[in-house]
Amino acid sequence: MFDITNDKDLSYLQMVLHDAPVKPLELIKQANVDVDYDNAPEDIFADPIEKKFPVHTPADAAISALYIYKQASEIDPDVKENVRAALEEYGLNDLTTLLEGEKEFVKTASEADFLLPSKMKFPAMNKEMLEKSASVIATNLHRMDLSDKVETATNLVKVAREMGYDDSEIPQWAFVYGQEAACNLHKVAMALGVRHAVTQNEGYVEVMNKVKELHKQAGDVSYDTALNRGICLEIFNLDKEAGVSYRDVEDPFEVVFNTIDKQTGEIEKTASEEKVTIGDVEFYKDDLVEFFESEDGMNIIGEDLRKEASEKGDYSGEAVIAILQGLPKEAQEVLADLLTGYVEA
Repeated sequence: MFDITNDKDLSYLQMVLHDAPVKPLELIKQANVDVDYDNAPEDIFADPIEKKFPVHTPADAAISALYIYKQASEIDPDVKENVRAALEEYGLNDLTTLLEGEKEFVKTASEADFLLPSKMKFPAMNKEMLEKSASVIATNLHRMDLSDKVETATNLVKVAREMGYDDSEIPQWAFVYGQEAACNLHKVAMALGVRHAVTQNEGYVEVMNKVKELHKQAGDVSYDTALNRGICLEIFNLDKEAGVSYRDVEDPFEVVFNTIDKQTGEIEKTASEEKVTIGDVEFYKDDLVEFFESEDGMNIIGEDLRKEASEKGDYSGEAVIAILQGLPKEAQEVLADLLTGYVEA
């Protein structure tokens, strides 16, 4: 059984800290780890018989609670009560939850204490737990089901705001899947063009035309949350119908809620006003650069053109554009016709 008296290199404590729902880091910094516990008086320990789990200072009581968290089922109830009494005496009531143990902590929590309540995952009872859960979610976001992402993100934004976090402190992905970010309509039209070219599903063209019309009326960015959510739902339903895999393309939430940078409040422009002409068709330059640097774009131009675009340095979309503009007019017209299926003209 581990505690501060026999965890000589503190490796067990480090493991506990990684998983513990509450981390009294400031108290741990105050702890004196060089105490000669073998010769210490029995009354400083929560377990005076075995001389384990010292509680004579707030830091020692907090550390003892951490050790118990991982071993709660093996600890005598009287010992746990002695640690609890010490914590309460020091005003550290929030650490008493550690004494319930790792498994019991989850059992006694309610659904409302989690960011993913339907599965009772990602605890968020306090700021430390919320931040740890947010970090774990960000690392595993690509593995999560779409419905779980939406549920988790929506709750994260809500809980973080209730705890007093500013929007600039909330992760960007939470605003995407929480459906609160704004929508760059130009970027959505591009994504729909790619989906149509790959699937040949005409439903994407209908939505793309609707988005283009909105773009003419509202400009680049839509802040209408209800409207944006409607577009997202239409894309989701079309994707389901077409059998689109989100391993290959951005999911509808990434496509639609793509614009507001919550760190600065500024708009992320996906295209400048600069245009380039291929054949007789004008395209936004930034759109073409982005497309030619995507997997779809590189597949369309072929290996020979990719090599040519890499001859004078690293491959880039701008190098591809320069090469295309040097091709004969007839070849440019063929390519322009092909590109309009992927990039808005």
